[in-house]
This record gives sequence, structure tokens and C-alpha cells, in this order.
Amino acid sequence: MSEVVEYEFGDNREQHIRSSELILQISITAAALIWNQVAVLHDEQGIDFLVEPGLVEMRRRLADRLTLLAEAVVRKTSWSEEDLRPFVSWHLLGSEHYGEYVRNTIARYEDLQTQASQLDGEI
Repeated sequence: MSEVVEYEFGDNREQHIRSSELILQISITAAALIWNQVAVLHDEQGIDFLVEPGLVEMRRRLADRLTLLAEAVVRKTSWSEEDLRPFVSWHLLGSEHYGEYVRNTIARYEDLQTQASQLDGEI
């Protein structure tokens, strides 16, 4: 659908094009965030990622924040950005085993928040 926006006419055409491009970027970032979860959580060798209490709590908070973010986008309202780092213990962030997964999850979530906040100004 993002490809047809540039062929539409009417009020705020440029804004619609920018919004369309931003929505596409948000979709790609969301896919990267979900793929990170799927790739790690469905790896039979990484079963401990499913049960590590700190990671379970991080994913719970992430799910809550993603729900709030989605609701705000749908309702065209603002939301408060939240950093997930305070909710993840330092031993997980610095861990050789869990660290990359945690840092990637947080980075994709931050990217998503940033992009969605730009959309808030577009709509």
C-alpha cells in the first residue's frame, strides 16, 4: 500500500507520503524485533532463554509496552517512552550467553519507539 500513496492526490499529499514511508520503516523494525525473539526462543539449544527469570520479566515488560505503543498509534495519542534497561539486570546485559539477545531486543524496541514517536507528529 505504501507504493500507491505517491499516486494519490489531495490535501497533505507530502505528509501522507512521509507517513507511509514511516509506517513501512516501523513495520520492518517490528519484524526485526519479532524475528529476534523467534530466532532465539525457538532454538532448542537455547532453552534456558525461555526460563531465565530476568529474560521472562524483560519480555513481559516488552509485551506491555508494545501493547501501549500500538494502542497509542491506533488512537493517535501520545505515550511515554520507556527504557527497558533498568528492568534488565546488569549480569544479563553483560553476559556472554544472554547479552547479545538482550541488547538486540532493547535496541529494536528503542528504534520502534523512536519511529512511532515520529509518526505521532505526522498523523
